[in-house]
Amino acid sequence: MEKGKHVPENANFCCFGCMSNGGTLTGVLILEAYRKLDKKKSGLFCTPAIAAGVPKHRKTTEKAKRIIAIDGCFTNTQRRFLKRVALREELFAMPSQELRKNNWFC
Repeated sequence: MEKGKHVPENANFCCFGCMSNGGTLTGVLILEAYRKLDKKKSGLFCTPAIAAGVPKHRKTTEKAKRIIAIDGCFTNTQRRFLKRVALREELFAMPSQELRKNNWFC
């Protein structure tokens, strides 16, 4: 990582998968929420870069205080991926689960 490069406190990994409505909607929700978040505290991190073994992305992720997995559906692919690549997930969210509970979409 370049000297002096900022690392957000929260590394947010979000599944934008479009195999379910929940995944698509989660992606839209996360992008909308991200616009309003403090960029010093939260960053959107790149799942494909971690999967491809890009060292810079891995090092930046490891320097974040928290890793947050945000999944779009019940297969929990984002959460499972982070576990597979041995990154510590501290928080987990599935917005589509809350939407279903409140009958906001099927």
